[in-house]
Amino acid sequence: RITDGGFDKSEYKSHPELYKSVFHEKIAPYTTLLANGIFWSKEFPRLITKEQMKEIQENPLCKYRMVSVADISCDIDGSIEFTNKSSAIESPFFYYDGIKNRYHEDISGKGVQIMSIDNLPTELPAEASSNFAEMLYPFVEEMVKNNFDNKIIERSIIAENKKLKSEHEHLYKNLENLKEDPSKFKVFDNRKKRILLAGSGLVTRPLVRYLDRAKKYEISIASNNMVEANNLASQFDGIKTINLDTNNPELVDNLVSNSDIVISMLPANFHTVLANSAIKNKKNMVTASYISPEMEKLNQRAKDSGVTILNEIGLDPGIDHCSAMKIIDDIKERGGKVRSFISWCGGLPAPENSNNALGYKFSWSPRGVLTAGLNSARFKLNNKVYDIEGKNLLQNKFPSVDLFRGFAFEGLANRDSMSFIDVYGLNENDLETMLRGTLRYKGYSDLMASFSKLGFLSPNTPNSGALEFNNGQEFCSYVLKTKDASYNTIIDIVSKKLSVPASDNLVKSTVEALSSFDLVQNGAGNGNQKIIAPTILDGFCTVLQKHLAYKPNERDMVAMYHEFSAEFDSGEYELHRSSLVSYGTLSNDFSVGETAMARTVGIPAAIAAKVILDGAISTKGVIRPTIKEVYTPILSHLDELSNSDSIKFEEEYHKVNKEMLRSMSIAHKLL
Repeated sequence: RITDGGFDKSEYKSHPELYKSVFHEKIAPYTTLLANGIFWSKEFPRLITKEQMKEIQENPLCKYRMVSVADISCDIDGSIEFTNKSSAIESPFFYYDGIKNRYHEDISGKGVQIMSIDNLPTELPAEASSNFAEMLYPFVEEMVKNNFDNKIIERSIIAENKKLKSEHEHLYKNLENLKEDPSKFKVFDNRKKRILLAGSGLVTRPLVRYLDRAKKYEISIASNNMVEANNLASQFDGIKTINLDTNNPELVDNLVSNSDIVISMLPANFHTVLANSAIKNKKNMVTASYISPEMEKLNQRAKDSGVTILNEIGLDPGIDHCSAMKIIDDIKERGGKVRSFISWCGGLPAPENSNNALGYKFSWSPRGVLTAGLNSARFKLNNKVYDIEGKNLLQNKFPSVDLFRGFAFEGLANRDSMSFIDVYGLNENDLETMLRGTLRYKGYSDLMASFSKLGFLSPNTPNSGALEFNNGQEFCSYVLKTKDASYNTIIDIVSKKLSVPASDNLVKSTVEALSSFDLVQNGAGNGNQKIIAPTILDGFCTVLQKHLAYKPNERDMVAMYHEFSAEFDSGEYELHRSSLVSYGTLSNDFSVGETAMARTVGIPAAIAAKVILDGAISTKGVIRPTIKEVYTPILSHLDELSNSDSIKFEEEYHKVNKEMLRSMSIAHKLL
């Protein structure tokens, strides 16, 4: 029964529309050959639908199930929905690929084999049946009497006394092949898999929503913020919450051991606590964070324990790896050499919500974003390697990154791009360009560089202890070491510290930005924000978090862009591009729904957990989604997302000569 799972035979006969078939869940996963001869009429639920067959064919555990269907009833579009025709005796079989929803007659192709010969008994003449029966009967009678001495019967025996007869010993090789691939025959139960989600922060709602939709997992949320965790769980049915203390190893072990997989959305420094427990308890694990040196050290232990710890599967890092490796592997498999790789990614406010001094907004603490602008960077551009100190990164921006006609982007190099040469299996000697960068709207870097020079990004702890200010103007005066925060005073000190005239546009834009943050007297607001922080940087974070937070009717955006150039032995070149733009959603009352950042981090991590639980990933150890068996199913599931969740890469490539490559490639426009 659709409503409650019950069954009443008389009700089913009188009201079959109230029922659905569970054959695809209860029987089909254990069936190799289905012989169907049931009576069916259109008011009754189908035995199995096309969509249900697709689910079975997508499940790695069902790889050797539902291999063949003998549809003796031969009801076209009937109880077996994918029986779409009757087959002929001279061509009795055809195939249905549920994943691609197509029919074919290629015996080596994918799909379930269907035999649907209509009126099958009429295909065997009565005299042939009688003659065959008369010839076979004496031998059957002897076998019933346990007499196998007849030479004809003896020749028909393949195995006896628990082993193959000598003339059939060549079949042992096939048996050994099956042993080498245990996934071909697996016994599995129908209990729900248990998922432990550690963390309940901003990116977890889309993750939980994706997994909960399947209705085949038991999800437990472990968090040190029970208000946040309970609020998240309350949006779904049957999800448990648990208070998490990562300093309690016994508690952590208990939670991990009672789960089938762990998804850690905690801050990166806590991942190894869970990873150690996962290895100890032989449980797989997923994180969205970069592999830290501490996590890397667990690689051999994870391998020895037979555990997969999949890291870097969010947005960046995450699906950027998947998209990049798909193209890189394709180029290499065709004998090409990757000559250039550029990757850009940015989490930004949607253009209509970017009208502020920085062209930026914050969903959570700005600290990570602010300190990212102080990281050193290393990259290769047009055969020249650049090393940029952190203090100079903002001044060395790429002033114009023209990826999409409608966006005014600039870019910053993102840490050590050269370290990804090995990660992506590239050859440094082949590469003219290797650059990974962060996107911002134009004007961001100049302002952030000004804030840095003025001292607003100082992470140093003052000798006096915590800083406390009654308002933003007091904070501004303290940072700039001025007697007050009047407009003229701030203009003067900013001009001096930036070493440019007071009339310079940089001074004007910097002071206007400070004024919009209520740090200048007679600024945009009331200036009554109390600031208590351990450092100047944290105080500035407090200011920005108030003034640049998303409002209820605003949304964010994620933009990602890869460009590759490849050279082939024939002298031909290819230019490949892969791009993704995704927007946050608003709920029906125009309040904040889900951010694009949360969706593009949370859903890939959820998909990774699903793929591991499905048994599709055999690689053990501490890994990234740069392996084909990992990124292929993840990209496939991303392609299947609904429009509301869409995280889909648009890909294009062009065959070009060397001159065209120089004119079309972004690498030659960044100089």
